[in-house]
Amino acid sequence: MIVTFPDTTAGPVHLSLKPGSLTAALGRHRVDTWDAGGRWLGGIRDGRYYRRGLDHRMVAGLVGTRPARRIEREAADLVLARVQSETAALVEDLRTRVPASGTVVALRDAAERFLAFTATQGPAEHAADAARFEALYGGPVPAVPGELYRVVYLQSTRGCAWNRCSYCTLYANVPTSVRKGLTWLQHLDEVARYFGPALDMRRTAFLGDADAFLPPQEVLLDQLRAIPTRFQFAAVDAFGAPDSVLRRQVTDLIELRNSGLRRVYLGLESGCVDLRETLSRREPLRDVQSAVERLAEAGLSVGLTVLVGVGGSAWADRHLHDTTEVLRRMPLGVQDVVSLSPYRPFEGAEGAGDARSPDALPLDEAERELDKFKRALETVWPSGGPRAAPYDLDAFVC
Repeated sequence: MIVTFPDTTAGPVHLSLKPGSLTAALGRHRVDTWDAGGRWLGGIRDGRYYRRGLDHRMVAGLVGTRPARRIEREAADLVLARVQSETAALVEDLRTRVPASGTVVALRDAAERFLAFTATQGPAEHAADAARFEALYGGPVPAVPGELYRVVYLQSTRGCAWNRCSYCTLYANVPTSVRKGLTWLQHLDEVARYFGPALDMRRTAFLGDADAFLPPQEVLLDQLRAIPTRFQFAAVDAFGAPDSVLRRQVTDLIELRNSGLRRVYLGLESGCVDLRETLSRREPLRDVQSAVERLAEAGLSVGLTVLVGVGGSAWADRHLHDTTEVLRRMPLGVQDVVSLSPYRPFEGAEGAGDARSPDALPLDEAERELDKFKRALETVWPSGGPRAAPYDLDAFVC
């Protein structure tokens, strides 16, 4: 529902009330969105857009452009303080300037109560909420595919059983474990309590960390079957390692699909065999191909992550050519996704394995390379192929 209040000090205010969230817009130049828990999720100020993650990370960029970039904590807190101040002024406007009659007053009062609460939520309150969020997972959420913005992260496993890829430190020093039985049910309950009514704006669950297929089939089935007892999600997606997927027969995968699983994301990273060796990928390329084929046969959608710019200019041409050719041979359709992730080395660190973090293209060249990958995929599938989606870890917020 959208309600307009025309006579505030700042001009007409449009309030969009949706299940689990509220958005307030003063024209196109000032927009704020909160979830039903009073958490500011992002908005627009002075021609810049902002997105805030529940772990208190914030990214920003110019409206109408890409890419978004992470901003420092001090700058993010200044944004939150400004939002808090302007929201308090809006509450006062609604109290004193909006006519108190008819249906409008009921809507005004509901919006005023909600906004009055959000006006008490400044940088310190948001930081405290972020600490509660991270406590659910034992630290920040490592990664979720970029097109799955605003999912509910369910940590069915922790860490990465391989943890030796030269380009990745996401799971460094995180022991591998599986949540099962009462531990899993307790985790679901804690996540549900944290989100509360804000769950209504989040329609997808994502199973992490690195490989939801790590536990035995019956454990994974129990995990999936428990989710609808606590939540009403439209879909459940997950990361999977190719060898873990291949430990299951097609009938096992169909059983997982029938228990709520929709899409499995696999790390292709590159179709160039030699480059994959420098990345210290565990599985051979043929296993990725076989895993995609088996998932497709079971009726599960597939997501494939591709690192753009990895290896620098020395690998750029082969990386693009070989990756495109490998994707061409896979049974991919409109239900599938190729997630294109601009690669940047981790600052001042080696990879999680023994090899040094590989070279990368400069940021502007990586952006151009990303466009090349998109055009190459359009050539392979002029119609009816997988969707290409950005997956920028620097711009990731959950």
